[in-house]
Amino acid sequence: MAKPLKIALVILGLFVTLVVVAAVGLVMTFDPNDYRAEIESIVEEETGRDLAMRGDLELSIFPWLGVETNDVVLGNAEGFGPDPFAEIGYFGVSIRLLPLLDKQIQIGTVRLDGMRLNLARDASGQTNWDDLIAASEAEDTEPEEPPAPSTETGFEITNLAVEAIEIDDAAVTWRDDSTGQRVALSDFSLSTGRISANATHPIPVSSRFVVSLSQPATTLTIDLVAKLAADTDAGQFTLDNLRLEGTAEGDAVPAGKQQFTVATSAQLDQPAGVAKLTELTVQAAGITLKGTADATELNGEAPQLSGQLVAERFNPRSVLRALAIEPPATEDNSVLQSATLDARFSAGGTSAEIRQLTLTLDDTTLTGTAGVQDFERQALAFDLDVDRINLDRYLPPPTESPETTDTDEPQGGDINEIELPLDVLAGLNVDGRFAIAELQASGMTFNDATLRVQGKPGQPLQQSLTAKAYGGDVSIENRVAGAADASPTYRFQGSLDELLFGNLLQDLVDKDWLQGKGLVTYDLTSQGRTVGDLRRHLSGTLQFGLSDGAIKGIDISRVLTAAESKLRGESTEAQAGGETRFNRFGGSMTLKNGVAKTTDFSAGADQFTLAAKGSVNLVSMELDYQLNPVLTAAPGGSRLDALVGKPIPVTVTGPVTSPKVRVDVKSLLRAEADERIEAEKEELRQKAEEERARLEEKVEAEKERAREKLRDRLGDFLQRGTDQSTEQTTTEPADGGG
Repeated sequence: MAKPLKIALVILGLFVTLVVVAAVGLVMTFDPNDYRAEIESIVEEETGRDLAMRGDLELSIFPWLGVETNDVVLGNAEGFGPDPFAEIGYFGVSIRLLPLLDKQIQIGTVRLDGMRLNLARDASGQTNWDDLIAASEAEDTEPEEPPAPSTETGFEITNLAVEAIEIDDAAVTWRDDSTGQRVALSDFSLSTGRISANATHPIPVSSRFVVSLSQPATTLTIDLVAKLAADTDAGQFTLDNLRLEGTAEGDAVPAGKQQFTVATSAQLDQPAGVAKLTELTVQAAGITLKGTADATELNGEAPQLSGQLVAERFNPRSVLRALAIEPPATEDNSVLQSATLDARFSAGGTSAEIRQLTLTLDDTTLTGTAGVQDFERQALAFDLDVDRINLDRYLPPPTESPETTDTDEPQGGDINEIELPLDVLAGLNVDGRFAIAELQASGMTFNDATLRVQGKPGQPLQQSLTAKAYGGDVSIENRVAGAADASPTYRFQGSLDELLFGNLLQDLVDKDWLQGKGLVTYDLTSQGRTVGDLRRHLSGTLQFGLSDGAIKGIDISRVLTAAESKLRGESTEAQAGGETRFNRFGGSMTLKNGVAKTTDFSAGADQFTLAAKGSVNLVSMELDYQLNPVLTAAPGGSRLDALVGKPIPVTVTGPVTSPKVRVDVKSLLRAEADERIEAEKEELRQKAEEERARLEEKVEAEKERAREKLRDRLGDFLQRGTDQSTEQTTTEPADGGG
């Protein structure tokens, strides 16, 4: 602003020169036109510019000493083209004569019409007023001879006053060849009331002008009124009741055209280096902003600014429409209807802060602090609290879509090709906390959620989230390193403790897959710049354990019934649906390059046990699992007694959103056949054993009968021998007596 002011003073000096020369001509010859050539020569000598006074100089004598002229042209600097530097259509000024006797200068109305000022900067950075400034500075630095001693009092001005200043049809153009920017001030008019030196009474000021910019193409039309009071000796200035009304038009202006109003009052104490802005009101696009501001240390190297800005209640939808922005379609049409703002701020040369912020949107209130702690390092800090918000109310309403496919890919594109917002994270210097007492998002409900974000350039960006949800506690730690690299790395750690997982999954993906309460912990890493990269490189471990719940979509009893029917030769398929209750459910997953494998899954209930192994491809979201349910007891009223204790192979394959459940009948039949063969073998072994025992018993009986016969015969033989011996003994004495 210093250089344009210098230019204005130079031009004003030229006009004063005209007045002085005209006064001299009046005294000496009373025909100032005889001195036009001399005036032009003096100007050329002082500035190096050509001055052409094409109109006549006209004088008035009493009671005003006045001079008027028109059609004055001042040439441009060398190298800036043929257009004149300045033109004046009409200039007139007069001084009251009689007050001069009292050493008072009372100037009448100063009129300036049709002024044209062409300012320019060439491609090298030189301006077409550099020579005027250099000439003025050279004159200021010329050594002055000390005044000769004098006993005369001299002509000391005790009072200077200007009745009014009237400027009409003025224009200033600015051309910057180094940037290509063009700025034009046109249709400028200015009107003031009485101006006097060091007067404390307010001076009414009114002005109207049009400003046009080429980059971007914008036109501003401004009307303003104000009252200005200035005590130049004390360096105190007051601007009261400023009211500015304007219109902005152009391609860069929302809706092509906007109207705005600014009203305020201001005070400046230059020696103290303080300024104050009061009663500020800004109205535009249906928003009314009110505020105050205080500036201190204006004379020092570190000026400070503080204040308050308040937005009265407004309708965000109406504001968007005023800006030619169609309000977003929302699930709940009652949102985006009411908002307010109250911010108390402070700023200095190196930092800026909103020290106290209160923002409301519909039935949500945000409070806290936020700021830039260091402009050079772009160090952001915030500490914000929200009482409650339902983000789902602000989402687009559901739309009718074609029949769902067996994938989870969005219509119109591959989710794996979505770029992650890493450019926002690269080089982020932040330390912040964001807490929400009650949050609903994607159908999920959280309480006492607190997000903390910390990161510095060249260091990993860390985020932690804690919350209470679904009857349990959520604790999540994420880290992103090398966000600006070709392949940034990630680490995800967390635990979901005592959560009701059925309610969580229902709200999260609108799928009732699982019911139960338990614990999930995970520690995962990945890398890449897209969702697909993140999925493909996901590795780590995940453990889970639930109790007293159910697996939804698979009814093990129904599957086993179908298996039993097939064993009996009936054509019955296992149908998906239903549920399988369990009292324990758990296992772990090992993830490597986007594939999650399970080898130790087990579940149990009162009448069955379940083991499983398999994998989930997280890129294609495809399942490939082998389940092995085993009945420990047949449900009452079922025909499953034949399956008790037998593992039934069940496969679960296909998309996660619609898995296919099949019973491996071949394996089941093979196992059944093997079991029958073993049973028949056992029966044959038993029959052979029985026959062997019978034969052995028969042989033993035959042996016993043979032994009996042998004993009988031996007894008979021994009996006969005894009888013969007895007979011989009896007959021998009779023979000896004869």
